[in-house]
This record gives sequence, structure tokens and C-alpha cells, in this order.
Amino acid sequence: MLKNGVAYVDQGQDYYEKQYRDRVARNLRKRAASLGFDIAPKVVENGIQNIALSTS
Repeated sequence: MLKNGVAYVDQGQDYYEKQYRDRVARNLRKRAASLGFDIAPKVVENGIQNIALSTS
């Protein structure tokens, strides 16, 4: 803001929650891979995304 003279735009809570979910999912994938598991996203009927584990 100070350097470029751009106005502050509040991204909102949803933006930050999506970033948090993406970071948690990425870390979970890395952790599962280190333990020998594969993770695949699974969409359930109500649209909520769950994560399924399978051994590789």
C-alpha cells in the first residue's frame, strides 16, 4: 500500500478460510505421502469435499 500507492482491499473471511483449507489439505497430502498413503479428494452428495485415504 505504501510502496505502490494501491488502496487496501479487504478480501473477506471466505478468502482466508479457503487459503487455510488449501494449506491444510496440502500439508495432509505431504504427510500422508511420507507415511505411504495416497490421498484423493472425494465429493459427497451435499457438495462438501472430503479426503479419502488409500495405501499405495
